[in-house]
Amino acid sequence: MTKNRISLKWVAMIGALMFIASGCGGAPSSSNESASTGSPPAKETTAPVDQEQKKTDYPKKNITFLVGSKQGGGYDSWARGIAPFIEKHLPNNVNIIVQNDGAANGKVAATKLHRGAPDGYLFNIVNSGLAATEGEPGVEYSMKEWTWLASLTDEFQVMVASPKSNIKTLDDLLARNNKFIYSSSGFSGTSGTSFLIFSDTLGLGFDHIYHDGTSEVILSLVRGDSDITFGSLESVIDYIERGDVVPIVYFGETRHPSLPDLQTIVEAGHPELVGLGGNRLLAAPPGLPEDIKQILVASIEKAVQDPGFQKWLETEERTVDYAGPEKAMEHVNRHIDRFKKHGEIISKYNN
Repeated sequence: MTKNRISLKWVAMIGALMFIASGCGGAPSSSNESASTGSPPAKETTAPVDQEQKKTDYPKKNITFLVGSKQGGGYDSWARGIAPFIEKHLPNNVNIIVQNDGAANGKVAATKLHRGAPDGYLFNIVNSGLAATEGEPGVEYSMKEWTWLASLTDEFQVMVASPKSNIKTLDDLLARNNKFIYSSSGFSGTSGTSFLIFSDTLGLGFDHIYHDGTSEVILSLVRGDSDITFGSLESVIDYIERGDVVPIVYFGETRHPSLPDLQTIVEAGHPELVGLGGNRLLAAPPGLPEDIKQILVASIEKAVQDPGFQKWLETEERTVDYAGPEKAMEHVNRHIDRFKKHGEIISKYNN
């Protein structure tokens, strides 16, 4: 009896142990199922999280958007128009602060950009005509060294005349035998350098009156103090439509739809002058790290496509010709090369 009782006791204990073992076996099975559904171990998630954090770490503070002209001009308007949308598409909640410095026709702003820290907290809207200043005495910047972010516009120049000048065509201007007065806000911008290339190509002499800003230049023509000026189509179209100035010639290859009756420089007999004009470009200091550059480039591209910015363009009657960093660099090289061909006269009027 005693032996049988002991045997039964061991049978019961063995059965209990088997039951416990079968119950414990479910836990590993459950653990294996969780792993198969894609829940990675903690160690595997550490690197991707850190990498994503590194991506969105910039920007940490407000960004300065430098404008090399005073408030109220075309470049200032473009900067203030697009800044909120670049800001909107940056990965972190920071502000873009537009800052104007029009000293020395944009050269001071260009110097600030060149000296700026390559950390993504400074970029500039650049007039491609600034390329004419490359190599001037005292100029320490090189546009080829800047980090190019985008080209916003590609626009040709229009020559306009004072209604009191009796100049209605390019032939009328040429018949003046170099006796005309050109009015401008300086020669380092696109309009000024375009005029210098124009006058140098055709061998024209001229007198010059300097004014502080486009509105004063136009007023000079309205009063009859000067005879002609150059400007982008956007900057002069309102004055043309109001009759304040007379359009003379458009420097595109074909007529512009906004001014279908205005002859081109090709029709005027000077195809070698096609393309006088410039670009509104965005640049950062030299040496900007590639990861920061790509964040800015992506934010600018999204800003250009943003419905809010498209509405701003429509309201302001402006046109965007967006291109990325490589095309922006191509534009800069093209302008630098062209200006070199007319370096003597450009240097003369920019010193």
